[in-house]
Amino acid sequence: MDFSTIIGIDVSKLTLDIHVLPDRQVFKTENDPPGIKRLLCWLENECQVNLSDSLFAFEYTGFYSYQLAVHLQDRGYSFVILPRLELKRSYYQKRIKEGKNKMSTQNIIRNKLIARIFAVVERGTPYVDLMKYAS
Repeated sequence: MDFSTIIGIDVSKLTLDIHVLPDRQVFKTENDPPGIKRLLCWLENECQVNLSDSLFAFEYTGFYSYQLAVHLQDRGYSFVILPRLELKRSYYQKRIKEGKNKMSTQNIIRNKLIARIFAVVERGTPYVDLMKYAS
């Protein structure tokens, strides 16, 4: 299925940080049922997004992402949850050994994952991790 809009969401305990592509609009709301409803209203009314023709993408954060997944599923919207284990431990550990900041390293890894998901959706093909074949 082709999606006209991709909505990337950074889920944390208290907030949802939303990035809408291709329009590059951003929004921040609380990570609770009223905040999720505000998000959906903002997308439909302010961004003029057709939610049934959109893909929501966010990282699995356990309970923190559960409410969002339930709301989206109940409304029949398409979404993908990125598994945390997908984060490359070796890349993370290498950067930490180099003295890089832990939080900035995690953000870099998340951004790479989201970029990969968007590329796969845009191409309409399954993701193949070529690094597992590297020696």
